[in-house]
Amino acid sequence: MDNVQTQAVTKLHQTKPAITIPLVMPVTSNDKIMEAWNNFNELKLKLLEDKDFVEIQGKQFAKKSTFRKLALAFGISTEIIKEERRDFKNGFGYEITMKAIAPSGRFMTAMASCHSNEKKFSKDSDVRAIAQTRSTNRCIADLIGWSAPSAEEITSSYPSEEPARESIVEMDNMYQDNDSSEVEMTDRDEYAMTEKQRGLIVSLINQKIYEPVEREKRLEAIDCYNKGDASEIISELLGQ
Repeated sequence: MDNVQTQAVTKLHQTKPAITIPLVMPVTSNDKIMEAWNNFNELKLKLLEDKDFVEIQGKQFAKKSTFRKLALAFGISTEIIKEERRDFKNGFGYEITMKAIAPSGRFMTAMASCHSNEKKFSKDSDVRAIAQTRSTNRCIADLIGWSAPSAEEITSSYPSEEPARESIVEMDNMYQDNDSSEVEMTDRDEYAMTEKQRGLIVSLINQKIYEPVEREKRLEAIDCYNKGDASEIISELLGQ
């Protein structure tokens, strides 16, 4: 055995086994982590303004501007990973997956969608833009540890969710069993779903159902609902 082989064998035997850590460990000390978190919270107070939030149903939700400001402050960049336009019987939708990347290389991906029936969109590009905004907000929020959903997740135009509740009350009143009602409970299934119900269901499905296959199936099934079915679906989705 020559000297080169002898050195190689000796080096092989001297190599120490890799040290394995059975648990996920913090990247730095507890004190430094807490300091960074406190700095983050302090930054939010100084950087974000009232106009970066909107009140929906008595709660404050961050708007698009919130996540764009924080992305700029932390040097986070975003890119589109996947984009797909889907056509349905009652309209079309965009499904976009975004990736947010921190300067350290850490990243998060998120997918979101928007359907043309959520509101009266004037252009195809408006539907796509909202899908991209929702997806961008999600991946930035996941990357920085922002747990609450953005305002665009709740609705694309920032109204309260009161119309959904009004629809339920309206239907309940319509089917009340009283002498003045001309509509009997037994006739409930004969009445077609209203456009208002359809729009609410589409919006709620896109907000609440994250799994693409399930969401597509539920969107395709909308045309099969009557007014009674629609009321139950709205109640189910609002409860999720």
